[in-house]
Amino acid sequence: MHAQLVALIFRVWVAFNPTLANYQGGPEIADAIATAVIEDGKNAPVYGSHDEDAALMAWWALKESWLRRNAQGDGGRSIGPWQLRLVLAYHKPVVDQARTWLRLLHLGKGKTMCPEAPAAVMWGAGGGFGCRLAIPGRPGWDTTMAAEDRIEHARKYLQMALASESDVGVAEPQKPLLVDSQRE
Repeated sequence: MHAQLVALIFRVWVAFNPTLANYQGGPEIADAIATAVIEDGKNAPVYGSHDEDAALMAWWALKESWLRRNAQGDGGRSIGPWQLRLVLAYHKPVVDQARTWLRLLHLGKGKTMCPEAPAAVMWGAGGGFGCRLAIPGRPGWDTTMAAEDRIEHARKYLQMALASESDVGVAEPQKPLLVDSQRE
């Protein structure tokens, strides 16, 4: 199942840009996402399915760091593929950063602070966490709007990936990888 999920993550990236099939940071980040999502399989997904959660993580890593494991942003306050706050990600392997990102989405802030848009808390806009915070440099946008835009894109590329016949390591028909019977 791990290899299938890694392949699905690559198909999400390739649906956006075919050159990402061979992108340098992709394998480690895809492996980290698959590991975190599979470990999280006993919990209910944050969005519609665990595949959607994986697609959102894949899309987020692409948008935040262009799949660079050592990316730095926010004046050095955020690092890694998902641009986690330095205190959460410093000197941590990518797989631990993926687990932290998913845990924040689930427990820390996501569903309890922003049930209508759990990913809104991932921006940490202005040093705080919350729904509807203004995003510097994006007039008229807030964290909830930006999160919804990202999940919409992740879903779009997930659907393209599931429908794709091009293989990136998996030749069998694609369907959701984590079904209820597998989580028990």
